[in-house]
Formats: sequence, C-alpha cells, structure tokens
Amino acid sequence: MKSGDLNQLPDQELLAAVRLMNNNATGVEASYGLTSAMTAGLKAELDGFEDELATLDAARAAEAAAVGTKNQRREQIIGLARKFMTLIRGTVGNDAGKLGAVNLDALDETRTKAGAPVSVPFALIDLGKLRHTVNFRDAATPDTDKKPAGILGAEIWYKIGGAAPVDNKECQFLALDTATPYVVTFDGADAGKTVYYLLRWQSKSGDKGDWSDLAQATVNG
Repeated sequence: MKSGDLNQLPDQELLAAVRLMNNNATGVEASYGLTSAMTAGLKAELDGFEDELATLDAARAAEAAAVGTKNQRREQIIGLARKFMTLIRGTVGNDAGKLGAVNLDALDETRTKAGAPVSVPFALIDLGKLRHTVNFRDAATPDTDKKPAGILGAEIWYKIGGAAPVDNKECQFLALDTATPYVVTFDGADAGKTVYYLLRWQSKSGDKGDWSDLAQATVNG
C-alpha cells in the first residue's frame, strides 16, 4: 500500500488496510519511528470510523426498507385509483363537468389518422465480436432516442458484403424494432465484411417514411 492509494480505497478497504498497518506497528512503535501514543490515537480514530460505518449501513438498510414500503403503498394507491377511474367513467361517461369535479379529464373523442412519417431515422453502429448494435434516433431530434409522435418503430434493412447498395432493393429486411437499440449477430464467415444499413420509420397506422442515409460498419471477428 502506498500513500497515494489511500484516497482511492473504499471505506471498508481503507479501514482494513490502515488497521492492519496500525496493529502490526503496535508494541514495536520505536522500530518504526512511532510512539505508543500515536498508534493508540490512530486506533481510536479507526474504532470511531468503524462505528460510524456501521451506523451508516444501518441507516441505508432502514432507508431501503422504507422506500420499499413506500413503493408498495404507491402501487396499491395507483391500483385503487385506476379502479375508481374505470367505475367513474363507466358511470358518468364523458361528462366534462362531473369528471372535472373529481379531477379527471374528459377524453378526446375525435381520432385523426396519423399520416406518413415526415422525418427519417439515422443509425449509429456500435461494434462487438460478430455483433453490431444498431442505435437509431430521429434526424430532427438527434439528442434524444425518443421516437417521433405516432411512430411504431424503425424498419431496419441491411446488406452484408459487396459494394454499397444503390437503394433498398439490394437490401434484406432485418427487423421492425420498436425501441432502440437493435442487436445484429453474425456468423464467423461474415468476419471482415462490411454491412450496410438503411432505416425508415413506420407509423402506428402502418405508413412508412423516407429512407435514412446509408450507414455501414465492419464485422469484427
């Protein structure tokens, strides 16, 4: 153990390491340039630290138990509230006045069919051994992985090896993924090949958007 290591040690490891040093120096202090008062003082600090860690552990355990109890109660409340809502709506219908009186919103009874997606996804490929992780986001909101409103998921098409595809006709359908990312696994024979990806959004109504820019990545063996 070096002096610079001390700041890097977790509490319990620090306690054990320093206590071992102090215990082995106790009784032979002079041979290490120490005094018995020094080892006794360090022992007192270590004992206090150990007590404080035990108190902290107990507090953390109590907090975890309290959070668990709170969460159970929360789920019970949510379940009962949903039962109330179902019974109330079944009784008063969509009467805005009666619903508002019990803090419920009237439902929008007009439904508009969603049109075709107006934006396109783009893909970021993370590489693993014989594996690609396809992370997709919307080009209009690249800082979040949230899908555009009304979108079911991303169609993922790909081509393994050869020249880059001119369009999707040269690609195979891989998956309709509703939540990023999508993991693609490959056979050993594909190692070293370039894989090309095209994506497009599909709406919940089945409409499909324009194709993404081509993304590509090599299969690591």
